[in-house]
Amino acid sequence: APLFFFFFFFLILCAVLFWLSSGPSCYAAKIVKVGYIDYAGFIETTDQNVFQGYGVDFLEEIEKYSDLHFVYVKDTWQNCLKKILTGEIDMVCTAQKTPARELLYGFSKDTIGTESAIMYTRLNNADICFEEFAAFNGKRIGMVKSSFQNEIFPSYAAEHNFSCQKQFYGNENDMQEALLEGKIDLMLTGSMALHRNLKAVCEFGSYPFYFMTGKNNTELLDCLNQALDKITVKKPYFAMELYKKWYGLSATNVLPNYKREDIEFVENSPVLKIGLLVN
Repeated sequence: APLFFFFFFFLILCAVLFWLSSGPSCYAAKIVKVGYIDYAGFIETTDQNVFQGYGVDFLEEIEKYSDLHFVYVKDTWQNCLKKILTGEIDMVCTAQKTPARELLYGFSKDTIGTESAIMYTRLNNADICFEEFAAFNGKRIGMVKSSFQNEIFPSYAAEHNFSCQKQFYGNENDMQEALLEGKIDLMLTGSMALHRNLKAVCEFGSYPFYFMTGKNNTELLDCLNQALDKITVKKPYFAMELYKKWYGLSATNVLPNYKREDIEFVENSPVLKIGLLVN
């Protein structure tokens, strides 16, 4: 009996190792068009036109476990959603599930990260501090058309008893430019858009995001799901490591989120002298 169980577990171990070490197992090599938007840190190009970012690293890892090859197509988020339906692109990478979207699109079985919603203002805007909800009231807020953050904003605003004048933009860059030029007071975006020159004034929610394809593109979804399964087994902290790599220096992770009382405390406190040992 002990010999039988040893042999049984040995076979299972061999099967698992074979599955992990096996190469691409999907259909013949396929070019997959990935729609992306101007989310710095997720999918972007360097000065040498090399693609980089959290999403690029994730897709390159997917390529190791599939016969897929990804090419990138830049557009607005609203157009990306339309182009998946028309077949002009095959997928996007930063999509949260909603009941309306699940009627039209297919989603990967596993998530590829989590994203919160963030409201930013200009760095030099001393009129608005972190979670100063009364100061948000009546302000002009920029939003990207068709973004998930727009859907969760009303309940957050109602919970904290403020309302804003909404202004919609086709993309992140136009919205940020409007903020810096003073055409709006706040902008709402997702945490996977890297910003270093803005001040976060609130952050809320934490929602998983997925690869999203056409509803009936089951062949592509099967390939993505198989690759994700292998990444999960081989690199269980892969998404966490990518976040640290690409967003460790974001405004929300580096700049302190001072509330009004924090600023007043610092301004009214005496200067402290600290002694340090040489070397």
